[in-house]
Amino acid sequence: MRTGDVWSLRRQARGPAATLVLLALVVLGSFWPAAAQERAPAATTPGSMGSIGNTEVVSYLYLPLVLKSYIPPLVDEGFEGGAVPPPGWQLLSTDPVFTWRTWPFTPPYPPPTYPPAYEGSFSAACDTAGDPQDEVLLSPLIYSATAHLQFYSFGSTQFWVNYHLYVWLVLGEWDNGVPVDDILVLDAASDWPLGQDYVWSLSSVDLTPYLPAGTPVRIAFQYKAGADGDLLGLDSILVTQQ
Repeated sequence: MRTGDVWSLRRQARGPAATLVLLALVVLGSFWPAAAQERAPAATTPGSMGSIGNTEVVSYLYLPLVLKSYIPPLVDEGFEGGAVPPPGWQLLSTDPVFTWRTWPFTPPYPPPTYPPAYEGSFSAACDTAGDPQDEVLLSPLIYSATAHLQFYSFGSTQFWVNYHLYVWLVLGEWDNGVPVDDILVLDAASDWPLGQDYVWSLSSVDLTPYLPAGTPVRIAFQYKAGADGDLLGLDSILVTQQ
């Protein structure tokens, strides 16, 4: 099993249950090398590295090392709990009705114009009443000197000049984009395919150059709309150590 296979497994089975399964495998893996050593003498003969016995021994020895090298993500949020904000997150809103909430909305917007969640059953989304808005989702604290962020979002390129999905690194309290304390990382609207509305699109950025040494940070996803914004979706937020 390659490291990429373990990572693929993690991405397919998200959430606390998947983490517990992988941790259980790591614990069990710590006992496998001893078992492999007991099996090795009976299975090993000179020049027989292609034999079934040696293949089993190598597998017993290699798999625990792969699992032990797995580093849990710093943030792994797909909103599958059905709540926005999810546990540990914070919502800062200027409009209690038109703010970040669980997508698909209830009652749902009709398909096929609007997509389902990117992954699983739920995402987060924010819509507008046509007035200026400033709706912020704040992640839990992140403690790391290196980090990489990726997530999926959708919006309307017809209205992208009127609204944005800004991503910030926040030191201390959210100061509404004030420099130094709030560090702008990207505008995800620039990743939406031009001329296509409501298409899930990947945003990916190395956060390491923005991380202040020794200071925990949070990530802010800011829905910022002028006089005429539109629907915006957010899903599959993943922050990993480099």
